[in-house]
Amino acid sequence: LGLFDPIDDQPYWNVTPSEVNTPAAQELSLNATRKSLVLLQNNESVLPLPKGSNIAVLGPHAKAKMALLGNYLGQICHGDYLEVGCVKTPLAAITAANTDANTTFAKGCGINDTSTAGFAEAEALAQDADAVVLFLGIDTSIEREAADRENIDVPAIQLQLLKHIRKVGKPTIVVLINGGVVGVEELILHTDALVEAFYPGFYGAQAISDVLFGDVNPSGKLPVTMYRSDYIDTVDMKSMSMTMYPGRTYRYFKGTPVFPFGWGLSYTTFSLSNNTDVDTEDVGESTGVVSNALNATISVLVSNDGEEEGDEVVFAFFRPLTANTSGSAALLNEQLFDYRRVSLSPAESVPLNFTVQQSTLALVDEDGNLVSLPGAYEIIITNGVHERLTFTVEVAGKQEILRESVQPFPMPSTSEEADSSGSSATLPLLVALGVALVCVGVAWWYRRRYVARRKL
Repeated sequence: LGLFDPIDDQPYWNVTPSEVNTPAAQELSLNATRKSLVLLQNNESVLPLPKGSNIAVLGPHAKAKMALLGNYLGQICHGDYLEVGCVKTPLAAITAANTDANTTFAKGCGINDTSTAGFAEAEALAQDADAVVLFLGIDTSIEREAADRENIDVPAIQLQLLKHIRKVGKPTIVVLINGGVVGVEELILHTDALVEAFYPGFYGAQAISDVLFGDVNPSGKLPVTMYRSDYIDTVDMKSMSMTMYPGRTYRYFKGTPVFPFGWGLSYTTFSLSNNTDVDTEDVGESTGVVSNALNATISVLVSNDGEEEGDEVVFAFFRPLTANTSGSAALLNEQLFDYRRVSLSPAESVPLNFTVQQSTLALVDEDGNLVSLPGAYEIIITNGVHERLTFTVEVAGKQEILRESVQPFPMPSTSEEADSSGSSATLPLLVALGVALVCVGVAWWYRRRYVARRKL
């Protein structure tokens, strides 16, 4: 953002009030939010919901405002810095979209309390409804700066509420509002559909309503791996190792996730196939051999086989097959190197071409160098769900260092060098200390404003 650069060179210093919150910016923000929502589960195609039906909107996040925004934000509404009155709640958005139907609400429980006093009202509304939408999750009372979680569980009181509602027997949809990943292995057993919204921002409520009623076809993909709740018992959270068993992220995790990185369903059906009608004038001849002088091209066909228009995201991963890997590279499951988003009408197909270069397949050796290792590599093209195509390319030539390891904070090798560099090393430390003090001051001020507002 140019915070440490000359002001004259920074366009953000010259933004006028008339350029902020324009209709174009609002539309961009809304569409980005719509595309970020991830449909994790949709048993028996319970979604989208028909407008005009009786819907019970339940749960501690049904009237969420601040919780939609997370805790990294600037001023949203006019007035006080923390004013959120202009933020629409999920309940308000659903009520507005559900035409003249009867949309009812009950909180049911708090985010992380122990009271079941609201269960009876929630169950009664569910009994009279055609479908139930439960807004569950976590908020800054559970996770925030300087307050890390000790587990990734869905709060017990919320699971208890869900189970009570499920006994009523009505179609049940859960929308998750959360920042960090939560373990949903038990939750998915008690709901027909599950939408992961994370902290969706100012337009979160509108985007969620659009997806629930089918005004927008969900197309988001998980940017994280969703582990089981007991995953935290198998890893040392103080360790920064990505590869220590059972591993972290899609690249190294050796277990079975509840939902993998890249997962995301749609209201239509997409398929992938090998594109046999490749225009060599556009992509050139591809021999499947990669070197410092040769690239390979993988061409696939993406098709919308369903009855709804929709977006699909296609990922391209690679993994070494016969390359002489070592260190973390030897433990690699696969690594993302490209992805594409396409919009398709029913029965429409489009080709996608993925270029594989020598640098595409580079790995990091035990010394931190980025290296090209000769051998066979598998290329995986997938939509993150059930469609998966594999291809093999060969890296020719000898092992080659493409970029040497970079030491961000090189240490003097001798006491003489240490003495001569002492004065120059002091300045960065003072700058870092100054920045830290500023951050602490801002956090203290923000906390005081937040506490003061909570007391009003």
